[in-house]
Amino acid sequence: MKKILFLSIFTPTLLVGCTGESFENAINGSWKVISFMDLNTGIPEFKNSENSWNRDITIKFDAFSNPKSFRGINISNEILGKFEIIGNYRFKVSELFSTEVGQPEWADRFLNALVEHELTYQVNSNLLIFYYDNKSKAIYLKRTF
Repeated sequence: MKKILFLSIFTPTLLVGCTGESFENAINGSWKVISFMDLNTGIPEFKNSENSWNRDITIKFDAFSNPKSFRGINISNEILGKFEIIGNYRFKVSELFSTEVGQPEWADRFLNALVEHELTYQVNSNLLIFYYDNKSKAIYLKRTF
């Protein structure tokens, strides 16, 4: 039931894509990972006690700093870095720093996606989607206020 509900809520958002506002305005602020998705199967993976120890991945983007920066908590580690917008719906992390305490699968997956050469994205006021692994996988983030 949770999988069906997820797809019915987020599929229309995928079709809408990016709003008319700039990426800087749209991405600025705080976000929380709500799921990972294998786009080949269409099956979302929500957090649980095994994949994330039931803890959150949160990230705050400051798109107006120079250089653009982010910081957050990757389940059990603090992360921070710099990013740049490199074209239409493309995003690149130029620097990434993390503490190195043991972490579960979700945290590893999130870091691996961030250090990929380029990420494509879709964003609106409440949902940010990063596509990675040759656009075969996605990370869904919900805006937090």
